[in-house]
Amino acid sequence: MSNTSISTEHMRDPIGDSVDRGAWKGALKAAFPYTIPILAGFIFLGITCGIYSVSLGLPWWTPTLMATIIFAGSAEFVVASMLTGALPFLAFPEGRETPRFVRFLGDALPGAVFALLVVYCLREVDPLGASHGIPEALGILVAGGTYLWRRNMLLSIFASTALYMVLVNLVFV
Repeated sequence: MSNTSISTEHMRDPIGDSVDRGAWKGALKAAFPYTIPILAGFIFLGITCGIYSVSLGLPWWTPTLMATIIFAGSAEFVVASMLTGALPFLAFPEGRETPRFVRFLGDALPGAVFALLVVYCLREVDPLGASHGIPEALGILVAGGTYLWRRNMLLSIFASTALYMVLVNLVFV
């Protein structure tokens, strides 16, 4: 039986050359300061991914599990979005009636979001300014009229935004 004790003084690199363990320590010690920015970036992204995943309603342990399995940086954000995107299909499968509260939210939220968007857009309108709020008022009228005409929220937002941009950039310069 031969003596197979492992020497910690020398290690073999992949090519087969003998490498001094002290040289490895010196190389790691010299390289460590250069890894600090990358480490800081990973810590920041990890915290951000954790906050994002929990805000989406995923359990607290999900970001850690994803970081362990995926290790692809921003792919963890994509997986979190994909998991929550599939959640409604799992929670409300076809053939099962959608709860009344969820149907109410589907009816009430688009109008509420639209109203919030109008209030947000009007927050800095100066009626005493050069345009007197005319582009904004015309944009609101077009948005409301287009919505009443076609019952399409996206079309009304697009049409009113396009009109507003034309008025602000070409008419009320």
